[in-house]
Amino acid sequence: MVLEITSPSMFNDNYGEISCSWILAGLLLLMGLLFLWLYQIFWQRQRRLQAEIGKEERREAQLWVEIDRRREVEAHLEAYKVQLEEMVAERTRALEASQNELFDQALELGRAQLAALVLHNIGNAMTPVTIFVEELKEDDSARLLGYLANCFAEFKEHAVDLGSFVNDDEHGRKLFAYSGELLEELVSRQPERERQITEIEVAVNRVAEILLLQQNYSGGFRECRSQVDCNVVIEDALQVLEGSFAKRKIDIKKNLETPAPPLFVDRDSLLQVFVHLIKNGFEAIDKKLATGSDEMGERVLTLASRVENRELRVTFGDSGIGISADELEHIFTFGHSDKGASGFGLYYCKQWVERNRGTITMVSSGPGLGARVEICLPVSRGDGDVSAQDNPDC
Repeated sequence: MVLEITSPSMFNDNYGEISCSWILAGLLLLMGLLFLWLYQIFWQRQRRLQAEIGKEERREAQLWVEIDRRREVEAHLEAYKVQLEEMVAERTRALEASQNELFDQALELGRAQLAALVLHNIGNAMTPVTIFVEELKEDDSARLLGYLANCFAEFKEHAVDLGSFVNDDEHGRKLFAYSGELLEELVSRQPERERQITEIEVAVNRVAEILLLQQNYSGGFRECRSQVDCNVVIEDALQVLEGSFAKRKIDIKKNLETPAPPLFVDRDSLLQVFVHLIKNGFEAIDKKLATGSDEMGERVLTLASRVENRELRVTFGDSGIGISADELEHIFTFGHSDKGASGFGLYYCKQWVERNRGTITMVSSGPGLGARVEICLPVSRGDGDVSAQDNPDC
């Protein structure tokens, strides 16, 4: 048996070939694993991307659905908005019509109250006329004149011997003395007759003034604006209520700025506002006196006017019953009245003042301490502004 011994060089060559094969196989395996890992990562990313794309597509589809729904809702809201605007406009027109109707009712009521005051003042003025006419009817001057005529007739019968009849005849002397007494009686009554005639003349003139004043303020139902002297209207309002002041012995204190700048308002309506506020003042005094808390107290109405910041401020104050803080909050509310009246008066005053771009406020220190109303109205500029022009329709 022959033992063949391999040389070391041959062993090394075979080992090197085997190692290279294993290395190459390992590299191929590693590359395959790396490719598989990369492919797996790519595939997972691809699936996630497709999932994200699917989500985005579903989200986009949902978004379009939401957009369509929102468009439908917006269309419904727009239709409801139009319907609501129409309802609001209709309700506003109804409220304006109702407010205008209430304002017209208040205006008519104010005119009725003014007419009642005028008739009352006419009645007051005619009262002395009736009394003096009755006194003149009951006067026996006619009887005295008849006696005097009889005396003259007897003197005429004795015209031939009138001297002896008066001096020597006893009946003639008595008749002559009686004639003198009749004449003296007639002469003594003459001043009283003149006084009665003067009083009747004053009363008749007073009625004529009242009627003339009423005619000046007896405009139509529609307001007719023109330039008005506020102080003149205040004086006219005081004249309308003169009988009421005299009856109550109310002291009127005035502090009116002169000359007063003109106001561009309806004179008739302004008179109604002033009459109501002044009347409200002396009624507050009546109410205070009715409580018996101030029987000998001061009965004063104050009227003042001044110009401030292109506005004419007219103030009406009274020493009446006063107003509580709670009542002041509702004093200009329609239908509110503590006198059992309609509650139109102060409401009408507020509406009219605000229609003429003015303000009206009432303040009181409390019950028993009187009250004060202030009206602020813009003065007429007289510079070509429409507010300074007379109403061409009037």
